[in-house]
Amino acid sequence: NKWHAISASAWNNSHASADCKVGLAMAEPPEGWRALTQTPEDALGVALLLAIFVVMVVSVIFRYGLNDSLIWSEEVARYGLVLMTFIGAATGCRRHSHIAVDLGASIPLALRRLLAACVFIASLAVTGFLAWQAFAITAVLRTSRSAALEIPLAWLYGAVGVALVWATLRLVMTLWRTDIPR
Repeated sequence: NKWHAISASAWNNSHASADCKVGLAMAEPPEGWRALTQTPEDALGVALLLAIFVVMVVSVIFRYGLNDSLIWSEEVARYGLVLMTFIGAATGCRRHSHIAVDLGASIPLALRRLLAACVFIASLAVTGFLAWQAFAITAVLRTSRSAALEIPLAWLYGAVGVALVWATLRLVMTLWRTDIPR
């Protein structure tokens, strides 16, 4: 498609700012099913989103169509959204798409590199600390169960901890990316 090729090149050229020189990159979104198999967090996020959507549609049909409510649907949707959030953090780390302040060329290159290193270290510390806390909460809640599904809450917090470890690993993996000029 000619328009897509023009818009993609315009996107790449317009976003090739000075930030690329300090270790940040605008990653193109993955395309197709092949990309989903190469990035399991994206595939898992899509699966969770679809599951939440199906559960909520079924819940609405039961509530308003059959005049009966499913007591477990809200809990499934809530836990799915929590997991999708933390799995999405790994995607954001891989694609460098978390929120950031663009200082551009307003500060010297050496200071931009120092700030990029500080942000990287802070991000690593935050994801690592959150993963550690998730596993600590998992140990405390090992006997607690959810209200409707009666599944162990340790499963949910353990999955959040795994997703945060995944995000931390994705951050570390960015050190070896070749598409980010140093």
